[in-house]
Amino acid sequence: MGEQGRSWRMMGGDGAFTLLLSSGLILLSGGLSWLLMSLYVLSVALRSSNRIAPTDWILVLGRQLMGTTVTLEYAARLNRAALLAAAQPQARILLLGGHTSEGPFSEAAKGREFLMQRGIPESRMQFEDRSRHTLENLQQAREQLGDNPGRLLLVTSRYHLARSQTLARGLDLEAQGCAAEVEFVWSMDNVRHLLREGVYLHWYWVGRIWSVLTRNQKSLARIS
Repeated sequence: MGEQGRSWRMMGGDGAFTLLLSSGLILLSGGLSWLLMSLYVLSVALRSSNRIAPTDWILVLGRQLMGTTVTLEYAARLNRAALLAAAQPQARILLLGGHTSEGPFSEAAKGREFLMQRGIPESRMQFEDRSRHTLENLQQAREQLGDNPGRLLLVTSRYHLARSQTLARGLDLEAQGCAAEVEFVWSMDNVRHLLREGVYLHWYWVGRIWSVLTRNQKSLARIS
């Protein structure tokens, strides 16, 4: 099951309500609010860099495995992390991702194995394997890193950067984004990813604003 399927199952009553509210606003705007959010996702995907200032921690967001195999998309994130680690020997790597597919391995565990095969010593890596989607990835990162973790770098796919950085800021994680790929590639898959990310980001902002306006501390606690 992909991240979207896991999110639907775990959203709870407040999440279901804000999803309906978000969908209603999209319909009322004739799709314009969704289009604007998707264009923002695209703009971040196009302009994000992979030439990065020095960092203390390289945070690598996981991707669902194909059985027990790292997918090409996840491999791109891991290869970018390996290049960054080679260029910055002081930086450590935090691999994020739990058990999201059938099989005994978590995303983070397979990511660690992948990087060790590329010469990154295990001593430079930490991982967490309890999270099931992006928000939990970042919540677990915040828990592991604690207060004052230093400079953070968030590595993920270009289409995923806008939402990932938005969620990180909502959690008070100041992380610079780093694109896994050299450049954005136009393909049907990536267009679908962009449009879906627009839905997710629209839902996030509608839920956040609604929770603030209604002073729903329970909902705010889930995303803060």
